[in-house]
Amino acid sequence: MSLVRFSAIAATATFCFALLTPSACAETDVTERYLEHYLSGDIAGLAPYMSETIHFHDSVSWFDGKEAVLEGLTQVFADIPDISFEESTRYRSGHDTLVDGILIFDNAGRALGVPGRVFHFEMPFAVSLREVDGKIVSHVDFVDGPTFMTQFEAQLEAEH
Repeated sequence: MSLVRFSAIAATATFCFALLTPSACAETDVTERYLEHYLSGDIAGLAPYMSETIHFHDSVSWFDGKEAVLEGLTQVFADIPDISFEESTRYRSGHDTLVDGILIFDNAGRALGVPGRVFHFEMPFAVSLREVDGKIVSHVDFVDGPTFMTQFEAQLEAEH
């Protein structure tokens, strides 16, 4: 098959290469709705889009199964009264979506060991989702830990 013929087919078909490339494929409704709920802190809104066997992890949390993920994220977000996300890039490859940008949030401090104090963070963040048969089966967050710690320590020192 010539490259010209392949390009014509690619222009009319809905599929992506196995390589991660900036999203030329339309996001599925499930992935798009899931991201909207998650990145706005609406954890209850995630439930209809999750597989019963969803797996979630980030640098400090691992949850398996829909109930455990919802419960765990509800606890995490209980300390986050304000959250927003400035998206930089979105990639789509087959069943997988990767979104990166800047996560901006306040943390009420209880989980950080400083209850009653609100901390503000702005850091690089990425979320990876896998959608299979119309449900999210895997959710992985990547947080810039060194940036988080630098900002946290600076805010602790500013108090003294």
